[in-house]
Amino acid sequence: VIQSQRENDYVVSLLPNRTQSPYYWIGITKTHLSKTWTWIGNNSTWIGTRSWARNEPNNNRSNEFCVEIYVKSGPDRGKWNDEKCAR
Repeated sequence: VIQSQRENDYVVSLLPNRTQSPYYWIGITKTHLSKTWTWIGNNSTWIGTRSWARNEPNNNRSNEFCVEIYVKSGPDRGKWNDEKCAR
Protein backbone atom coordinates (compact mmCIF):
# COMPACT_ATOMS: atom_id res chain seq x y z
CA VAL A 1 0.00 0.00 0.00
CA ILE A 2 1.44 3.32 -1.09
CA GLN A 3 0.72 5.79 1.71
CA SER A 4 2.36 8.99 0.49
CA GLN A 5 3.56 10.72 -2.63
CA ARG A 6 7.11 10.03 -1.48
CA GLU A 7 6.39 6.29 -1.39
CA ASN A 8 4.78 6.48 -4.83
CA ASP A 9 7.89 8.19 -6.21
CA TYR A 10 10.08 5.53 -4.61
CA VAL A 11 8.06 2.65 -6.11
CA VAL A 12 8.26 4.29 -9.53
CA SER A 13 12.03 4.60 -9.22
CA LEU A 14 12.26 0.81 -8.79
CA LEU A 15 10.08 -0.10 -11.79
CA PRO A 16 11.74 -0.58 -15.18
CA ASN A 17 10.55 1.31 -18.26
CA ARG A 18 8.18 -0.84 -20.30
CA THR A 19 6.90 -0.08 -23.78
CA GLN A 20 4.83 -3.11 -24.81
CA SER A 21 2.76 -3.25 -21.65
CA PRO A 22 3.54 0.13 -20.07
CA TYR A 23 1.65 -0.29 -16.81
CA TYR A 24 1.32 -2.35 -13.63
CA TRP A 25 -1.81 -2.90 -11.60
CA ILE A 26 -1.28 -1.39 -8.14
CA GLY A 27 -4.14 -2.76 -6.05
CA ILE A 28 -6.60 0.12 -5.88
CA THR A 29 -10.26 -0.43 -6.62
CA LYS A 30 -13.76 0.91 -6.08
CA THR A 31 -17.27 -0.35 -6.70
CA HIS A 32 -19.49 1.18 -9.33
CA LEU A 33 -21.61 2.74 -6.57
CA SER A 34 -18.71 4.17 -4.58
CA LYS A 35 -16.79 7.38 -5.15
CA THR A 36 -14.02 6.23 -2.78
CA TRP A 37 -10.95 4.43 -4.08
CA THR A 38 -9.49 1.92 -1.62
CA TRP A 39 -6.39 -0.24 -1.45
CA ILE A 40 -7.03 -3.98 -1.68
CA GLY A 41 -5.86 -5.71 1.47
CA ASN A 42 -6.24 -3.03 4.10
CA ASN A 43 -8.99 -0.74 2.76
CA SER A 44 -6.79 2.34 3.17
CA THR A 45 -8.22 5.29 1.31
CA TRP A 46 -5.07 7.39 0.76
CA ILE A 47 -5.09 8.35 -2.88
CA GLY A 48 -2.66 11.11 -3.77
CA THR A 49 -4.06 13.87 -5.91
CA ARG A 50 -0.68 14.34 -7.61
CA SER A 51 -0.54 10.63 -8.42
CA TRP A 52 -3.25 10.66 -11.08
CA ALA A 53 -2.41 11.30 -14.73
CA ARG A 54 -4.03 14.39 -16.26
CA ASN A 55 -7.82 14.02 -16.59
CA GLU A 56 -7.81 10.88 -14.42
CA PRO A 57 -9.66 9.21 -12.90
CA ASN A 58 -12.25 9.58 -15.64
CA ASN A 59 -14.27 6.33 -15.40
CA ASN A 60 -14.40 6.09 -19.17
CA ARG A 61 -17.55 4.25 -20.31
CA SER A 62 -18.56 3.99 -16.64
CA ASN A 63 -16.63 0.75 -16.09
CA GLU A 64 -13.17 1.69 -14.84
CA PHE A 65 -12.90 0.44 -11.27
CA CYS A 66 -9.22 -0.56 -10.94
CA VAL A 67 -5.99 1.46 -11.06
CA GLU A 68 -2.76 0.98 -12.98
CA ILE A 69 0.51 2.89 -12.76
CA TYR A 70 2.26 3.93 -15.97
CA VAL A 71 5.88 2.83 -16.25
CA LYS A 72 6.68 4.04 -19.74
CA SER A 73 9.19 6.85 -20.01
CA GLY A 74 7.81 10.34 -20.42
CA PRO A 75 5.68 12.81 -18.48
CA ASP A 76 3.11 10.20 -17.38
CA ARG A 77 5.66 7.83 -15.85
CA GLY A 78 4.54 7.06 -12.31
CA LYS A 79 1.05 8.48 -12.84
CA TRP A 80 -2.11 6.53 -12.16
CA ASN A 81 -4.95 5.68 -14.52
CA ASP A 82 -8.32 4.12 -13.77
CA GLU A 83 -9.03 1.19 -16.06
CA LYS A 84 -11.36 -1.77 -16.53
CA CYS A 85 -10.46 -4.50 -14.04
CA ALA A 86 -10.75 -7.19 -16.72
CA ARG A 87 -8.18 -5.64 -19.03
